[in-house]
Amino acid sequence: MRLGSKCHRVYSDAYRSHVSSPSNATLAAYFDAHNAYVQQLHAANAMVNEFNGSTHPQLLQELEEVQSDVTSIIADSLLLAADLVTCKTVERSRRYESLCTLARGVSSRADVTALLRHAELVPAASSVNGRPALTPFVPPKPPADSKLGAVQDGPAAVTQLRDELVLDRLASLSLHSRYGALQREAVELDTKIRQLQDCVDSLVRLQQR
Repeated sequence: MRLGSKCHRVYSDAYRSHVSSPSNATLAAYFDAHNAYVQQLHAANAMVNEFNGSTHPQLLQELEEVQSDVTSIIADSLLLAADLVTCKTVERSRRYESLCTLARGVSSRADVTALLRHAELVPAASSVNGRPALTPFVPPKPPADSKLGAVQDGPAAVTQLRDELVLDRLASLSLHSRYGALQREAVELDTKIRQLQDCVDSLVRLQQR
């Protein structure tokens, strides 16, 4: 969110600079700042959608499965230990009777539900209708200076851009280089995903032992 604010501030500064002194150089800078802001905005919103639509539900499911397995193992271990102790001495059986009761009353689903109920949620994760709350596109405000504001109505008026990339000869946006960067990022993410999956598989095998 701090990076998005910085991009919007740079975008607004470029817009006001072009309004105050319009030229090809300031227009190119305005287009570049707009493209940077839109790309950052779309990336942030995509991460929100991905987290709420896939990552968050998957984490909750995995948490429930791990909690259920761990709870069952601990409960069975406590019950077995309590039964062995009660066979040796009546006095010890009285001490572990309450522990057995607690172990038998363990509910993994109830524990997960209580954990999620008290867990701190991601800020602004959902809107009123249950959908993820996305960050809206905010165009830069025109300058308050009356002289600069007059430029808005003159022949050199600056067009307000929308929530989309500007493909113009003055803009330095290169689709080829951007595509290459996204491909490299996808390869890095795929490598990290495989590493994390290997760690998860190792933990599962260790737990099964």
